Parts: sequence; structure tokens; C-alpha cells
Amino acid sequence: MSGLQSYKIEFPPGASRPLVENCSDDRNQLSSEFNPSILPDDYQDYLTLELSSSGEYRANTGPYVGILSCKDGSYLPIRPKTEVGNMTYFLRESGRIAQDLDTPFDEDVPYQTVTDNLIGMRELYVQHFLNQLDKLKRDGLLKQSIVTSIESSRVEGRINVNRYSKNILSGKPNKIPQSVKSQSIDNIPNMFLKLALRYLMNMRLIGIDRREIADRLDYFRPVSEFDRSAKIDEIKAQIREVIAENELPPSRSYYYPPLDSALLILDQSGITVDKIVDSKAQSFMFNMQSAFEDYIRRTVRRLLKPKGYDVYNGVSQAHRLDLYDSQSYSRLPLEPDILVADGMNNIGVIDVKYKDELSSSDHYQIWTYKQQYDVELAAFVSIPKNPSQRLDVEKYNRNGSGNQISNFRFWLGDFSASENSLSEFLSNSEAVGP
Repeated sequence: MSGLQSYKIEFPPGASRPLVENCSDDRNQLSSEFNPSILPDDYQDYLTLELSSSGEYRANTGPYVGILSCKDGSYLPIRPKTEVGNMTYFLRESGRIAQDLDTPFDEDVPYQTVTDNLIGMRELYVQHFLNQLDKLKRDGLLKQSIVTSIESSRVEGRINVNRYSKNILSGKPNKIPQSVKSQSIDNIPNMFLKLALRYLMNMRLIGIDRREIADRLDYFRPVSEFDRSAKIDEIKAQIREVIAENELPPSRSYYYPPLDSALLILDQSGITVDKIVDSKAQSFMFNMQSAFEDYIRRTVRRLLKPKGYDVYNGVSQAHRLDLYDSQSYSRLPLEPDILVADGMNNIGVIDVKYKDELSSSDHYQIWTYKQQYDVELAAFVSIPKNPSQRLDVEKYNRNGSGNQISNFRFWLGDFSASENSLSEFLSNSEAVGP
């Protein structure tokens, strides 16, 4: 990958430093020189502005991190509220970008643009998705068995003896009812990838020719499209479950990366891949909270899979438990961020909190998970409040009983040290072991 460059950005008049994510204090103060009209039209997706009596603005930011490209050619970055040692690594390992970039991010906000055949982080991601589809085409489209009931004079499949007997009695001996098995590329994964390509065809891309997308659509020409009545949220939930449960045959494991990418393109997962900005470096914003959750889940899976454990998203229908209120007949789904299983047995639940202070409701939630899933390991993974809490493990007992939950403080300032400590923490638990 060549042509990737870093640019010294120019802040808007009235802003002298990056804003801070999830912040509304003096760190996000803007001087009276600041003119809100230069902000992109969709800026309220990421922040609101509060005007003081002295004529100065204060930005109230939400959970998004990245860089806003302003209409006057300047850039307004929003950095994470906690220290992040390597943002490219974090984005890659959380699934927000598909590969490491040739150059690191400037401090902890992405400022790069691509000057060769692509423009901006958004198009880098889209191009990687197209490359994934090229590999998929080379290795073969997924085919799934379908069974069709037919009547034919020839035996082509499994005969329905009872129905055939009735046909003979009714004078139709040449009509042999049978079930015929065949292979079809009309399946949910292929239809979903085609849907993502249709979406990209309607997206304005600067450095990617629409014909490149049309070429990939040709790969899926024989594949049917979803009915107009299909609910996209339900389809995306099905795809997430396919990925989480590794439901595809091992020989088709190369489908998982493009399905992941298609989910990000359609669902966005906090990435504004479909925002159009005509400037040298396009806006690239992502939801830090959801990225942290995905990063921790992927890391736990990477640490535990070699030991033979399965790691799931508790939102998955196959692993979700429900609590029922016998009086109101209401259902409360239990959806831990991470569920650890040893074969058919659940052995641990982990709740990921991108915050430095846990609430009483957080504690109630994890104790409920521990009790209902009947697991030994129940833990939070949160971020430290200050440097002295780096990699701390806090333990909590309930009513003096032997029951215990933990809170592992994951420090994003040093991924190597934090991942090693998390591995040690999991190995020290009785549920997982060394």
C-alpha cells in the first residue's frame, strides 16, 4: 500500500487543540472566534454546542472519536477520553479497519488520507472489502444444500413411498414424488454480500470507480436479492449469529472477513462510512464504546481459543437467557457482552464497560448473569480512572459469601502489557485455569 501520508491539520479558528470524547467541561472550551457554520452538516451526530453569556462556545461531545472535516478546510479532532497507545492497532483489532496502515496515527486521532488510488479512511476500508470479495470469488462461492419436492417420471432423488403408492392407485404410475437435493448459491451470506455491494453502488466514492463495485456485483449475478419486505435488522442479526457461532463449514471460513466488512458497511457500527465530505482528508468517526467492547471480545477469543474454549457474544439468540416476570408476563433478556463456554457448558461471563467507575446497576447486572448462567467466572473489564489503577484487579464479595466477581482494569496505553495481564487474569480463574 503506497501513497499514505500524514498531514499537519489546521484547527478551526477558536479551537487550539482536539476536543475530548464524552466531555462537557473546560477541556472542550472554544473561544469567541469559533464559527459553528463551518462544521459539517451532520456534526450534531457527534457533539452539541453550548453558548455562554460571554460569547464562547463549549462542545458537549458524545461517544465518538475521530476527526471532523470542516467546510473551510480545517479539521476538528475528537480524541479518546483515555490514553490509547496505538490507535491503528486498536482499530484493526476491534474490526474498524481491516489492516495496519503504513504510517501511525498522529497522536491518537486518525489524520491520514490516501493520495494514490483511494481518498480517506472510508475508501481504504471499502477497497479492502472489494479485495476480500476477490479472494472469495477465487476460492468459490458458498453453496448450501436445498431439498425440493418434485414429481417426475425419472428417479432423481429420494422417493416418497406413501405418495407414490397413492399415485399408482389413482392411475398415475409415471408421476414419482421425490425429494431432490441440490446445491444453491442462493443463501443468506451471499445475498447479504450482494446487498452490501448494492449499498456501495449508491454511495459517492471519490477514489473508487463505480465499475469496480459493478465488477464484484457480477460475482453474485446468479444470487437472488432479499425480498422488499425483508427486515434488514433481522438479516443482520442472522449474519452476526453466523459469525459468532462459526456456522459456516471450515472450508468456507474465508467468508467471515467479508461478512464482517459488510456488516460494518450496512450497520456502520459507529463508523460513518457513508458520509460524503469533499475535502483532502474525509471525516472518520467511530463509536469508542462499541469499539472497546468488540476489541475486548476479540482479544478474549484470541486468548482462550488455543485452550479449547469458545467465546460468544451473549446477544446471540443461541446463548441468550431470559428472565420472566410471572406477574406482568414480561421478558427480560440477559445479554452479557462475552460468554465463555467449555463445550456445552457455560463457564464464564464478562461485561465490558468503557468507563472508570461502575454503578450499582452494573454490579446488579453481573451478579444476575453469574447466578442465571451458573458460572464460576464473572468479571468486568473496564478502564482505569488514573495511572495508578493500570492493570488492577478489584474483587467484590456478596454478603460475605464465597461468591466473588472481579473488575479487570484494561489500560489502552500499553496493549502488550494489558493483553498479557488479561491472559494471566483469565488463567488464574478457577473456571479457565492455566
